[in-house]
Amino acid sequence: MKASEDLLLLAWDAYAKRWTIVYNATRDPVDMVSQPDADTSSFDATDLPSPSPLIPDGLGVDSISIKPLKNQPGGGADLLVTATAEYAFGPSPDIAIIHYSANVARVVWAFFARGGGAAITGPPGHQKVAVTSIWATASDPQCCPARSYRFVLARSTEPEVGETYRVTADDRPWLGAIVTEQPPQSPDSIAVVRTVIPGSPADGILQPGDAVIKVSGSAAEGHGAGPAIFDQFAAYKPGQAIRLIIDRDGQFRTVTITPGSLANPKAIDAGADLTAIDSNPEYML
Repeated sequence: MKASEDLLLLAWDAYAKRWTIVYNATRDPVDMVSQPDADTSSFDATDLPSPSPLIPDGLGVDSISIKPLKNQPGGGADLLVTATAEYAFGPSPDIAIIHYSANVARVVWAFFARGGGAAITGPPGHQKVAVTSIWATASDPQCCPARSYRFVLARSTEPEVGETYRVTADDRPWLGAIVTEQPPQSPDSIAVVRTVIPGSPADGILQPGDAVIKVSGSAAEGHGAGPAIFDQFAAYKPGQAIRLIIDRDGQFRTVTITPGSLANPKAIDAGADLTAIDSNPEYML
């Protein structure tokens, strides 16, 4: 394991006439999110409590990358930081965006990417951050993710949103159905629709009470930790039509839905409201 490293940001204090530390990556806690935005069925979080430092003290660090993110009027820039640390399962990057203003530096967005990374895209003044990570669905143990996925993060221009950065694109599919496992925590469970989000791709096609059996023609069985439909559905990208076999009132039928993206604001809002009811968690398809 490599020796611990740190990231310190210094600013000149004109009153004290000296340099002062305005950010310490091994000391200052940040809210490390496991999702690019909304809560979904992915379990790709770290075991570290949140908030915690971007670079927890004692971890080996393979590399630290700092790049200016030029996305503000007048040439202003934030800092994109990628710190690849040695976790028990191998090296993985912690990604953060640091904003500096009025002699204060703070992390305005942070993400733990499993087996992925971050890159800056676009011209100066309009730059965005493209992040890749693994997607472990509700039926995937940490060893066996469904696939990798990519999302794009941009500086928010809507003050009422209440956040500095927001996801503008995500290549994970979204139907707009909130489902539960029946029976819960069983290798033979199936996904049963609890709610259909108005205006979503599934609106008018799926109904509460529908049992989503499988993707038509798919042989994937999942990994035994939840309904196989989670992994079968994950193979699709937004815009690819999908044929689902459902059980409605004891009658099997096939329906076709073209999924949207998890970056859809309706998906983000719905994901933030997911709850556990009667010890049976909700998931979003």
